[in-house]
Amino acid sequence: PSSLTEIISYVSQTLDAFVRARDLLSLFSEILLTDLLPLCSQLLVSSNVDEFSLCALCILNELLTELKLTDCVLPSHIQRDIKQELHQTFLSIICDRHILREEPIALLSLRFIQTIWTLIDHTSTPFSIQSQSNLISNLFTLIMQNKDKSTGTFVQGIASCLTTLSEQREIIQTMIEQGLVSIQLQLIQDQLASSSTDRSVMNILLELLSLLDRDLTYVLDVVKRALQVKKTGAGDSDLPSIAEKLLQVHKPLVTLVGPMINLLPNEDPSIAKIALHNLSLLTQLIGSEGKAILSKNHIHILSSMLRTSDTTKQKLLLRAIKRLISGDKRSLDVARSNTNSELTQTLQQLKKSAASEADAGLISHIDDLLHLLL
Repeated sequence: PSSLTEIISYVSQTLDAFVRARDLLSLFSEILLTDLLPLCSQLLVSSNVDEFSLCALCILNELLTELKLTDCVLPSHIQRDIKQELHQTFLSIICDRHILREEPIALLSLRFIQTIWTLIDHTSTPFSIQSQSNLISNLFTLIMQNKDKSTGTFVQGIASCLTTLSEQREIIQTMIEQGLVSIQLQLIQDQLASSSTDRSVMNILLELLSLLDRDLTYVLDVVKRALQVKKTGAGDSDLPSIAEKLLQVHKPLVTLVGPMINLLPNEDPSIAKIALHNLSLLTQLIGSEGKAILSKNHIHILSSMLRTSDTTKQKLLLRAIKRLISGDKRSLDVARSNTNSELTQTLQQLKKSAASEADAGLISHIDDLLHLLL
C-alpha cells in the first residue's frame, strides 16, 4: 500500500507540474476533461489522504488561474466545458467534504470556491438552493471556529470568500436566513476590540465592512421596492412584509453606528470610505432606535470630518447626523452641548462656504440640522 501511495503521489505531482506548463496545456488540452478532472474528482471523493486532497486542489486552482487569464492557452470550448465541470461537479464536493478540513486544505478550498464563483455565469448555471445553504452554513461554521485567529490570511480568506459570494442576491438572502447579522456583528466587534496593529487585522476588518455594505445595500433595495409597492399598489404584495422582517432582523446592527463614526478618520482610506457608506446605510435603515448613540467624541469626529471632507461626503454626514439626533433626545443634547458648540460652529462655517459657492443643496442640509440644534 505504501508503494501504491507513493506512485499516486508522484503521478499527482507530475500532473500538477503539467497543469503549470502552459505549452503542454495548449497541446494536450483535451485530456484535461477526459483524464485529469476525473482523476481529481476521484482523489477528492474517495481519498482521505491529505496529500492527495492537497494535490487535487492545487491542480484545480492552477487550472482556474489559467482560466482567469485574458490570454488563456486553452481553446474556448475547452474553457467553457472545464468551467462547467468545475462548477457542477467539484464545487459541491469541495463545499461538502473539504471546506471544514484543516489548513491548508480549507484555504485551498476557499480559493477554489471564490475563483470559480467569479468565473461562472450564474444565470445559466445556477447553484441549487440546498447547495447554497450548505455552502453558507459551512463558511459560517468555519469563520466562527477560527475567529480568534485575528492575524494571518485564513480568516481574511473566509471573509473575502463570503464577500465575493454576496454579490448574488440569492446568496445574501441565504446568509441572512442563516444568521449573517449576528455573525458579522460579533466579528466586526471582535476586530474593533483587537489591540493589534497588524495589517492583516485591518484587511479582515475591511472584508467584514465590505460584507456589511453588501448586506445593508441589499436591505435598502428591498425597502425601497417595498415602499414603491405601497405607494403604487403594483408589484409583489409580499415585499412590504419581507422588508419589515429584514429591518427587524437588522436592528441589532444599531450598535455599529458609533464604531462606524470612530472609523471615519481611519488612516486607511479604504476603511474610512466604507465606514462612511455603512454609517449612511445604517442611519437610513435603522436610525438610532431610540438609543443614546452619540458621545462627545463622536460629535468631535463628525465636526472634524465635516470640515475636511468634500461636498459629497459632507452631505452624507449631514444626513446621518440629522437622523441620529432627530431620533434620540439624548444624542441631540450631546450635539447641542458639545464643547464650545463645535458642531454648530462647524455648520455655520460650512454654510458660509456653501453660500459663496451657491450650493443650494448643501445649504438646505445644513439649515435642516441647524434648525434642530438651535
